[in-house]
Amino acid sequence: MKKIIFLLFATIVISQPLLSQEDDETISFDLLRAPSSPGFTILGINPTEVDRPSSPMDFLASIQNASDNFSVYPKSYSVEMNPAWLFFSDKMKKWSDFKSNKLRENILQGLTVSLATTTNESQDSIEVTNLGVGVKISIFRGEIDTNFKGYKNDIDSIREDVKKINKIISSSINTVYKEDSILIKLRQEAFTTPDLTELAKKIEDRQKYLLDSLDSLKREFKDSLYKKDELAKNVKKTVSNLKYQRIGFKLDVAGGLALNFPFDNFDSLKVFKWGAWLNAGYEWHSGWSVFLLGRYLRNIDRSIIDDSNNVLIKSFGNLDVGGSIYFDNLFGFTISGEIIYRHYQDVNNVKAKYKASLNVSYELAKNKLLTFTFGRDFEGNTETGGNVIAALNLALGFGSMRPF
Repeated sequence: MKKIIFLLFATIVISQPLLSQEDDETISFDLLRAPSSPGFTILGINPTEVDRPSSPMDFLASIQNASDNFSVYPKSYSVEMNPAWLFFSDKMKKWSDFKSNKLRENILQGLTVSLATTTNESQDSIEVTNLGVGVKISIFRGEIDTNFKGYKNDIDSIREDVKKINKIISSSINTVYKEDSILIKLRQEAFTTPDLTELAKKIEDRQKYLLDSLDSLKREFKDSLYKKDELAKNVKKTVSNLKYQRIGFKLDVAGGLALNFPFDNFDSLKVFKWGAWLNAGYEWHSGWSVFLLGRYLRNIDRSIIDDSNNVLIKSFGNLDVGGSIYFDNLFGFTISGEIIYRHYQDVNNVKAKYKASLNVSYELAKNKLLTFTFGRDFEGNTETGGNVIAALNLALGFGSMRPF
C-alpha cells in the first residue's frame, strides 16, 4: 500500500512543472530614438532643438563631440533617467498600463530627469564648467503601433492555449486518481477484505496502468506545450527586434536650469539660464513625423553681441519657435531637418536669428544610437570660430524591459 501511495505522490510531483509552465511576461523593447536631452538644451549645446516625444528608457547616457574636427576628447556629457521604470517597475506589470495613453500613465511613465555637463572657455580664456538640470513630462504619447498590438494578440492567444492545455492535464490527473471507478472500488474493498496481499497487487496493477496512461498523456501535451513555447519565443524575438513606435498626436512639456562654476570652483556656482518649452506634433505609421517647438529661455547676466558688434552683458530673454520633419527607416537611418527662429527680448539692436540643421541617426546596436548633426547655429560657435554646427552624439540606452 505504501508503494502505491508513493507512486501516486511521485506522479503528482512530476506533473507540477508541466502544470506551472508559464513564459516571462516581459520583453526588451527597442525604445531608443534620437534623443534631445533637456540638460543639453538648457546649456544651448543640444544638436537637435525640436524633440520628438518617445517612450523613455530606464537610463540613458549621451556623449557629444563638437570640437576641433572631432580630434579631441568630448567635453559634453548627459545622463537621463526615468524614475518610474528605474525604481518602481515591479509595480507596473500590466500591458494595459504600458500601452495606455491616459494622462496619469503618460505623466508617470514619461517623466524623465536629466543632468548634462560641458566645459568651455569664457571671453577671458577662463575654463568654465557648466551644469544643466532638466525635467521632461509626457502629456500625450500616442497610441501603440498596430504591429505591436497584433503581436500582443498572438502572444495572448498562445498563453490562453497553454492555460487550456494545463487545465486538461490537471483535470486528467484528478480523473485518474480521484474518479477512476475501478481504483475507487478496490480501495473500498480494503476495509472489508481480511487478506490485503492480493488486493494490494490488484491496486498496484491498476495504478501502473493509470500511470502509463498519464505518461502517454503527458508526452502528448508536453510536445504541444513545447511547440507553443517555441512559437511564443519567436514572436517575442520578432517584437524585440522591431523599433518600438507610438502613432498619433504627441505632446511633451520640459524645463531646465543652467549653472556654471568659473575656475572649476564650487563656491563660485551661479545660475545663468532657466527656461521652459513644449514639443508637439504627429507621427504616422509610414515613418514620417512633424513636430513643433515653443520655448522661452531667460539668460541672466550673459554676454551677447549686438548688430553693431558691441559686446553687452545683461539679462535678456529668448523666445524660440520652430519645427522639424523626421523620416525613419531609410536603409536603417533616421533623417530629420529642423529650423528654429529666435526673437530677443529686453535687449536693443539685436535682430532675430535662426538656426537650421540636418540630422542623421544610425542605430549601431539595439538601443545604441549615433547621431551626426550639421547646420547653422544662432550665434558664433566658440569652438569652431563661426556659426557652423558639426556634432556627433552617441546615445547609450539601458533598461528596456516592459510588460508584454
